[in-house]
Amino acid sequence: MTPTLSELRNRLDNPIPSIRPPFLENGEIDWTGLDTVIGSLIDNGAESLLLTAGDSHYQSLSGSEISDLTRRVGRMTGSRIPWIAADYLCDTARSITLAEEARAAGASLFMPLPPHWGNSLTVESLARHYITVAQILPIVPVTNFLAGWSIERLCALFENVHKALGERLVAIKDDLLGDPGRRLALALAEHCPIFVGGQKINHLSLLPFGGRGYLSTLLLFSPEITHAYWQAVRRGDLKSCLRFIRDWDEPLFALLKRQPGGFDAGLHGMMELWGLSTRWRRPPYHSLSAEELETFTHDLVQLGWRPSGRM
Repeated sequence: MTPTLSELRNRLDNPIPSIRPPFLENGEIDWTGLDTVIGSLIDNGAESLLLTAGDSHYQSLSGSEISDLTRRVGRMTGSRIPWIAADYLCDTARSITLAEEARAAGASLFMPLPPHWGNSLTVESLARHYITVAQILPIVPVTNFLAGWSIERLCALFENVHKALGERLVAIKDDLLGDPGRRLALALAEHCPIFVGGQKINHLSLLPFGGRGYLSTLLLFSPEITHAYWQAVRRGDLKSCLRFIRDWDEPLFALLKRQPGGFDAGLHGMMELWGLSTRWRRPPYHSLSAEELETFTHDLVQLGWRPSGRM
């Protein structure tokens, strides 16, 4: 049964894992590893899944690979949980095509990320883009490419889109974070749910201003921590929420950000350590060497993490 827009909104009021495709050492997508990752996320209690231009490596994928990835996620996910497809720097016609492909693959929602070279977008032109694409699939816009816009301009944009689309503007993914994200949520959350990218500290910061769900990194590696944190959120248990952030989230992300190649290299290393895939990323991105992985493993153990498998 196809979920209603209201049900989809409720699904996004949860930890939301983004799909980070694994690669083989030769740079090809590891389709078997991807299947394992998706199956693990669903088994770990994901209420929805998200393809997103950043985590899903769209910058290093060809157009045909993005289409293949979308179809593979649809086949693996089936009707078990709803999922969000995405595009990357697409003009309106191309975005419509990808939204149609995503709908055919079984996606429930679409995250358009249009180009914005040379400050070329206006409130009116971007609103038209969103409204047009949303005729194919309900949309979940992302804000990271609009970091230079004022809060007033952002609010005007999404108020225009909401007026035209109603609930087909299902949610907004906030990547502005900090004060801009809070002000955006304060202005819009009553009409459109806002979920936040990044870490739990960003999520907790947005909650009093109407924020809802958040992108969960840990659901793949430690569903117990993710679900316990979310239960604390539901109870309004601020002390427990802060404890999860202090003891688990912040130390892990500090370690990930210190890895050669950045946090994503570390997360791909964790995918290997947990027996989900291998650590490789597509060149020229750096992948952890065997020595770097050993050091990373030692540091994880020092933080209390116990990798569940080695490949």
